[in-house]
Amino acid sequence: MNRKHVVKIALSTLAFLLLASLAAACSNGGVNQSDFDAAIADRNALELERSRLEAELVGVRGELQRAEHENGILIAENSSLASVRDEVAANLNSVSEEYDEFKLRMSVFANLSETEARNRLEEEQKREVIAGLDGEIAVKEAELDRLANIITRTGEEPIRLPAGHLYGGTDVPPGRYQVSNGSSNFIVHGANGRLMVNIILGGRLGVDSYIFTLGNGDAIQNNAPSTLTPIN
Repeated sequence: MNRKHVVKIALSTLAFLLLASLAAACSNGGVNQSDFDAAIADRNALELERSRLEAELVGVRGELQRAEHENGILIAENSSLASVRDEVAANLNSVSEEYDEFKLRMSVFANLSETEARNRLEEEQKREVIAGLDGEIAVKEAELDRLANIITRTGEEPIRLPAGHLYGGTDVPPGRYQVSNGSSNFIVHGANGRLMVNIILGGRLGVDSYIFTLGNGDAIQNNAPSTLTPIN
C-alpha cells in the first residue's frame, strides 16, 4: 500500500466522521450556525492537508526516481570495478606462478652440494680462460698474416729514378720493385706494348707506393722523380 492510498483513506475517514457528527447534531435538534461554520473550517483544513500531503508525495516520488537513477549508476560502476578486480586477480595469479617458479629454481640451486657448486665454478672459470686464449690466438693469427704480407728488401740500394722514359734491362735492371716517393703519374708498358702499371704516386689522389715486376724491354714513363726499391 503506497502513501497516496493511505492519505486518501485518512481523508475519507475524517470526512465520514464529520458527516456523522453533523448527522448526530441534526438528530439532537438541528445544526446551529457556529457548528456549521466549524464543520466547513474543518473541511477546508482537511483539503489543505490533502494538498500538502499530495505535494509532499510528488517530492518523495522525485527523490525516489533520483535514487533509482543513482542506483543504476552505482550498479554499472560496480560491474566495471568487478571486471578490473578480475583482471588484477588474473595478473596476480600469473605473477604468483612466476614467483613460485623462481623460488623453485632458487631452492634447487641452494640444494646443490658444495662439490657440485665448486665444480660449476671451475667450469665457468675454465670457459673464461678458454675464451681469453681464443682471443689471444686470433690476435696472433692476425699478426702472422700481417708479417707474411710484409715486403722484404733484397739488401740492394734503392734506385732514384729521374723523370722521363726508361727501359728495363737498359736503364733499370729487371726485377721486382716497390716504387715510392713520387708526385705524379707512373706508367709501365710491357715489351709487347701491353699496359702493366698506370698509377698516380703521392698527392691527395695518389698512392704512397706500388709493387710491380720489371722485365727486359719494359718501358717506364716516370712523370716526376721517384724511388725504386728492390724487393724479394
